[in-house]
Amino acid sequence: MNKVSQLLVRLYWLEELEVKAELTNKLVLGKNRKSSRLLLENLINNNLINCRRNKLFLSPLGRKLVEKSFPLWAKRDEKWSGFWWAFVFDLSAKERSLHRSLLRFLRRLGFGLLQQSTFISPYDWSKELRLWFRMRNLDLTGDWGEKILLVKMIDFDCPAASCWPLDLTKSAYLEVERIKNIHDQFKKLIEAMSIDPWLPDKVKVSSEINKLREGVISTFLGRLRH
Repeated sequence: MNKVSQLLVRLYWLEELEVKAELTNKLVLGKNRKSSRLLLENLINNNLINCRRNKLFLSPLGRKLVEKSFPLWAKRDEKWSGFWWAFVFDLSAKERSLHRSLLRFLRRLGFGLLQQSTFISPYDWSKELRLWFRMRNLDLTGDWGEKILLVKMIDFDCPAASCWPLDLTKSAYLEVERIKNIHDQFKKLIEAMSIDPWLPDKVKVSSEINKLREGVISTFLGRLRH
């Protein structure tokens, strides 16, 4: 993430965690306060951040930018339907550039790899995927419709442990707990939440990760209060 994204993301999570104004302002600025203040002024002038009663908060535009970069964060509180969505595609060697771009987008949406060219998610991303192809002038009702398939799966027992790097996510949260400096800990917490697939609690292997995340966040907030 560049410095603008880092500052917007910090503010996003401080709002989500309902951190008090004085602590929010301190953590948004980070360690390098002088350069952060200059950047902050620029973001305020560009209507990405607002300041009211001496408290910083994201503007609707700023929040939209964060959730565009990390769309999973906006999905995390949705009630899970119990269905899985499989995205399957078959692209030729000539379409290698499009293939790489599509893979990056699927990872951003939090899809896990079920098998070669088949990705899985507990969330319905059909709207976002259609928009992605439309922006590239790819018509899914024509020839492209034969190369791309999004399937709603019912009564599917997803092997989540093999689809997502959950051990890596777990290690990232455990590392957060070991950090003593509050600024470094907050930075590491955001990094951990950035690679977290945010799987619903009802997914068998996800409850441990979700409980660990909640515990790490609770510990972080406890440190802020004292």
